[in-house]
Amino acid sequence: MPYTRYYVPPEQIINGTFTIQCKDTEFTLDKDLEFLETLKFTELLQISQKLGVFARRRGTKSLMISEIKRIIIFALDD
Repeated sequence: MPYTRYYVPPEQIINGTFTIQCKDTEFTLDKDLEFLETLKFTELLQISQKLGVFARRRGTKSLMISEIKRIIIFALDD
């Protein structure tokens, strides 16, 4: 089964940051995804659900962060 990807187009990246809209909340992330470390577990959970992170990988903050980093991409493969 292929992995889900969340593509962030270059035009959505402004000053090295972009936003992800999750229901009523908007999260600003940096292109290096280091801002993920500053988010609370519940905030990461919202992003994880938006991106389709598997439930078994939403058990800990570190698993969620590593999975989010794997899913978000900034360039499409040819």
